[in-house]
Amino acid sequence: MKIQNSGYYYQFATGLKTGNTEEAGRCLAASAEKNGIRYICILLNCPEKWQRWGYIRTEFLEAAEIFEYAFKTFETVKIASKGQFVAKYNVFETYNKQVYIVLSDDVFATLPKGTNLGGLSVSYIFFILRDMWEISSAKIAITDTYSIPV
Repeated sequence: MKIQNSGYYYQFATGLKTGNTEEAGRCLAASAEKNGIRYICILLNCPEKWQRWGYIRTEFLEAAEIFEYAFKTFETVKIASKGQFVAKYNVFETYNKQVYIVLSDDVFATLPKGTNLGGLSVSYIFFILRDMWEISSAKIAITDTYSIPV
């Protein structure tokens, strides 16, 4: 996929590793990047096809088809912005104080092209360690999931 004039060359390939085991058959792990978007493809149990000039390594051809499908069908879009409010968390152990949770970075998602973001909701899972406020020496994580409209 990386060697020009090899019959398997794919111009957007950035790396690959082949392998073969009895359980998984012929395998390929490959990556490709186009216009700053990178995909990884893992293929297992790929058959060889016999042609009159010899065997064809189908995993390289199939990976190129999958990458082309991904580049044509999906796009990466920003769905939430750094500093956006996510949730208000009540910390009762600290005299009923509240903690406002905001995003530390922009959040991106890879979605089918043309997805209506108006109907999309995002769930965030965050962890609050009680000992951050020196409430107790126990390291107990409190997990909550919140959905906010994008």
